[in-house]
Amino acid sequence: MPAKAAHDLVEWGPEPTPERQFAIILSRELTLDQMTSGSPDAPALQDDRPENEYYVLRQNLTEPWLSRLGVPH
Repeated sequence: MPAKAAHDLVEWGPEPTPERQFAIILSRELTLDQMTSGSPDAPALQDDRPENEYYVLRQNLTEPWLSRLGVPH
């Protein structure tokens, strides 16, 4: 993990290292059945209509700007 990403991960704690922070997250892992059991008839999420600014950026910025901003294309 890059140093800046590790710093961001632990910035607000509660653990002081990325390894310990991930240990907490992974110890609380849920199965899909556990996550959906409270509302089994809820429709599945769909993401076929992007509506955020990143979609607009990717669709409208020219190649030099995309590369400069690090936007995947």
